[in-house]
Amino acid sequence: MGNNHYENRANDSEKRKHARILNSSKYLSAFVDEKEAFYVGLLYEDYINSPYLDKYGLPKDFVENASFTPKAKKAASKNNVNGKFVRKQPEEKVTNTKHIEYTTKDGTHVSYNRDFHIYAKALLHKYNIQFTFKTNIHGIKIVVSSIPLVYINDIENNMKNTHVINLFCEIFNDFEVFTSKLEPAIHFNKRFDMELLPKGTLNEAENFEEVVRISSHYVKDNKEQKAFQKRLHLLKDYEPDIRGKGPNNFFGYIVFGFSNLDIILLETMYSNNATYVFKLSDYETNIIRDKQSVLREKLMIERFYHDANWEKRIRRFLNNRIKSCEGNIPHE
Repeated sequence: MGNNHYENRANDSEKRKHARILNSSKYLSAFVDEKEAFYVGLLYEDYINSPYLDKYGLPKDFVENASFTPKAKKAASKNNVNGKFVRKQPEEKVTNTKHIEYTTKDGTHVSYNRDFHIYAKALLHKYNIQFTFKTNIHGIKIVVSSIPLVYINDIENNMKNTHVINLFCEIFNDFEVFTSKLEPAIHFNKRFDMELLPKGTLNEAENFEEVVRISSHYVKDNKEQKAFQKRLHLLKDYEPDIRGKGPNNFFGYIVFGFSNLDIILLETMYSNNATYVFKLSDYETNIIRDKQSVLREKLMIERFYHDANWEKRIRRFLNNRIKSCEGNIPHE
């Protein structure tokens, strides 16, 4: 399944050579909140598979914290190094005098000055963005912009964010959004033209396999992958619908809805964490709080730590929830 995933992505890249976007805000709003810091980048395994590394003078050996600037080759990379110039406003023309000198076929030497009347240019931006090798807390090697960006939907920030995204698009035909902690900002729209999480219920075979495949892209440890798959197998027995990613304060969590049980359940791809259960009616209000506040103020209904009793405890909870709903017993 994983090999097909990478083959499909390779085919997509071939179909859209040097893709570019016009407005970064359209894509970033799906990943980050207003005024939130983030990085643009790629997984190192995607970076190293690019056929353009030599062309742009990019290193192939991963060296932690090493930074480097892509060579100026096409529009985005040229603007990055040399700056982007636009017509000065209000428009005005300036005279550019060039000395022309040449020898004709009959040996006559010609030399004169010629005036060219051209529009005056003004520097729009010159960011000189570098790429940096990093390893995040989950041991995933990534390549990101050397400086954090900020999502603010104004002209200045949108222009800078768009430029950095297009720099990655020019060289790699792709980009990903990472949080300020260098964690992938998982969302339904992981990339600007690809759907990440499937829509529907987890018990549907295709949806289950897709969630497993996606998780393997972020969770590299085989033991951790198998543990997550085991938790998914239990949850799918209860046929939850897939709602999307957890908010940024619940990184790595996937949101499952149990409308018939009046609950929302957050399950993480990473082990040694916990499963959180919220009441459906006030989930959106409580989930925006940081995890410490959720725990301190007990904003969740239940919290099941990933220990040896996790399966037993969560099955008992869900089964009791079903019984209370069928018997119209008030929820706790």
